Amino acid sequence: MKHFNDITKNLKGLHYGTALRPSRDWLVVLTLTFVLMLASVAWNLWTFAKVTGGEPIGTEAPQQTAGTASTDEVVKLFEERAAEEARYRNDYRFVDPSGTGR
Repeated sequence: MKHFNDITKNLKGLHYGTALRPSRDWLVVLTLTFVLMLASVAWNLWTFAKVTGGEPIGTEAPQQTAGTASTDEVVKLFEERAAEEARYRNDYRFVDPSGTGR
């Protein structure tokens, strides 16, 4: 409870008061927005310069020695799929149950 009282005492110095000052409030909001925008632009320019210089962002993934087993399986799967598609176009015969022949 003592900490809460200390916090409220410190916040009383920031009390807004009875007079409204919207121009000051808007200037504070616009200034903070401008500062955040500048920080964002600076960060993005720094990151862009880093990437175009060839440096990695964050931690670089370790180089893996790729085996050909997984790629061979994928190529085989696509070949089987292409062969099945060719059979659907040429070998399989379908009867139209509506009788219209379309």
